[in-house]
Amino acid sequence: SRCFTSARPALAAVRSAETATDPNVQRAALRQAAELARERGALAMKNDVGAALEAFRVATDSDPADVWNWFFLGDMFVATGDLGSALSAFESARQRVEQRRSETSNADCTARELSVSHDKIGNVRVAQGDLSAALQAFEAGLAIRELLAAHDPANNQWQRDLSVSHSKIGNVRVAQGDLPAASQA
Repeated sequence: SRCFTSARPALAAVRSAETATDPNVQRAALRQAAELARERGALAMKNDVGAALEAFRVATDSDPADVWNWFFLGDMFVATGDLGSALSAFESARQRVEQRRSETSNADCTARELSVSHDKIGNVRVAQGDLSAALQAFEAGLAIRELLAAHDPANNQWQRDLSVSHSKIGNVRVAQGDLPAASQA
């Protein structure tokens, strides 16, 4: 049985990737390393943020194209109070999504991920006290979510995401003292 609280399985998969001569085998080993590291990070989040942070670093190093690795890494930086590193991780996720959007036909999936990246960036900006930058990020996410929700009104996830965007914008407007705009959001 695997021990997901240990870094050994993920590191073994990384070593396997380093010694692989076939690029397909190497990519598969790195994806496995990232998956194992994510599992380890998820298990460690509640009890050991430092271990979770390290696990998500392994995940992003192993599979940097997976934007959720960057989201989890950024979340752990937020949990440790390192907002600059969190912002960098979330910006990395946003850039990767934008790159992938130009390469894929599944625009809905990448659009949602892009909206999530804007939300996470906005959250960090709020924590940093930069409300205008936070509002800009939240509004960028809202624009995407409005399109998704209009495209498929029966999609509960997209409807929920839309409500979250309005709530975040309303909260920023309250913090800015703009109660009419907050009420409208």
